[in-house]
Amino acid sequence: MDIAGLLNLVEFANDSEVQIRATMMVDLLLFDMAVNSFYGQMGTSHGRAYAQNVMSAAGDSLMTLQTLVFGCGRFQSIDMASTMLATSKRYTVPPVLEQIGIDVPEEFVNLERHSIPLTAEAAARYGFSMTDVNDYETWWSMGAFTNPNVINMTYDVIEKLHMWNYPMFRPLKGIGRVLRPLGLLPLVSRMLNPDSNGAVMSEVNKVTYRTPDAMLSTAQDYRPGEKGYQQHIWQATLGPYAVVFVTNPGSADKSGGAGFWTSNGRMPRNAQYRNVLISIYNIQRSGIPSDLQSGPYGFTHAYYPRWAFDEVIERPSSATGGGWVFGRVGDGYIGLYSHLPYKWASSGPESGQEMIADGHENVWICQIGRRKTDGSFASFIQQLSKAMVEVNGLRVSYQAHGTGKVTFGWNEPFTVEGKAIPLHNYPRWDNIYTHMEFGAERFRVEFKGEKLNLDFQSEVRDL
Repeated sequence: MDIAGLLNLVEFANDSEVQIRATMMVDLLLFDMAVNSFYGQMGTSHGRAYAQNVMSAAGDSLMTLQTLVFGCGRFQSIDMASTMLATSKRYTVPPVLEQIGIDVPEEFVNLERHSIPLTAEAAARYGFSMTDVNDYETWWSMGAFTNPNVINMTYDVIEKLHMWNYPMFRPLKGIGRVLRPLGLLPLVSRMLNPDSNGAVMSEVNKVTYRTPDAMLSTAQDYRPGEKGYQQHIWQATLGPYAVVFVTNPGSADKSGGAGFWTSNGRMPRNAQYRNVLISIYNIQRSGIPSDLQSGPYGFTHAYYPRWAFDEVIERPSSATGGGWVFGRVGDGYIGLYSHLPYKWASSGPESGQEMIADGHENVWICQIGRRKTDGSFASFIQQLSKAMVEVNGLRVSYQAHGTGKVTFGWNEPFTVEGKAIPLHNYPRWDNIYTHMEFGAERFRVEFKGEKLNLDFQSEVRDL
């Protein structure tokens, strides 16, 4: 949607400032796609996820566009962004982005940061206000309508713009006219914690690790314990259909949006270092039970389509009842561990592709590998199966094959071989193609003798 709108401005805007800035924004979005995809498949953690987009490349709405831009993937849909790109006379994909889009290094690590925290301190730091109605677009674009920090402003904006006829705002009308003058709306938002509070797309620090055979990506320590909406917290990708991820569903709806596979009753505390990820769940109800919020389900479940893998082998743990499930696609491997006992869905559309672990507290571990570095699939299975995994409540210690001792906890730092791994304050991007600090207005991307310089201050685009 964003690329389609931007390309429309590139093509038809008469204002040169709008035209060049839209052009540079398309460049940045294409770069984001290139460093977050696996052979044209958007397989990383991202927001506003839909079930059909994340469960396989067949539903990935960016697949056709990436095929046009980078030449990898397949043509599988007709969308406005692809149509605009194919017919554009004014936008040309920078050669350096084309090169990056098809580059497959032996190991690739990308750190990146998006958005800002929903706090008064962050608002002041970046020149915004959480009370001035003139800044409402900043917070509403993050989905922060009923959040306690901005709900007063939301009410004031609706009043000013006469928006009470919009269905999404009607529930706030009666209660707001009583509580807004008393300054009690933030307190009520915290107490009731409506589902809309989970839709906020606040600051995220993300890591992606990719090899020619597999990719693993997560949102580091992203709002653990809070309800979510369509935040896709982590994913392992080994092929167009061979994707694995875990959620605590916030809804039983399987139709696509904020549902069984794309909502979060409560979000985990995640941490990833290169090819190893630990995900800790601590599922607790927050707020006063009401019709405005849905209670979290008391289980976590993994999407693990066994039919999409060349091999799937299980190694149960006699000590915990949980254990490892290993999968192979070509020369790529994955091991997924649940500390709690799990069972496979045996009927319905999720039969054979859903691992269910009952319980409010659980630790999941995911590690990806490949033949070139880990030997045979049998060797990979043996190494992970015999590795030490110790779980004490919401603390875990894992002797990760090829990495070393990894420790993590609900309230503890993430360490690898005793060294704390930062989970916050990432740059905008940090990878082999660029290093850009968050908030920068100048961007430089270089690869194979090609470059792209974008200067939003002087409105210069240099290829």
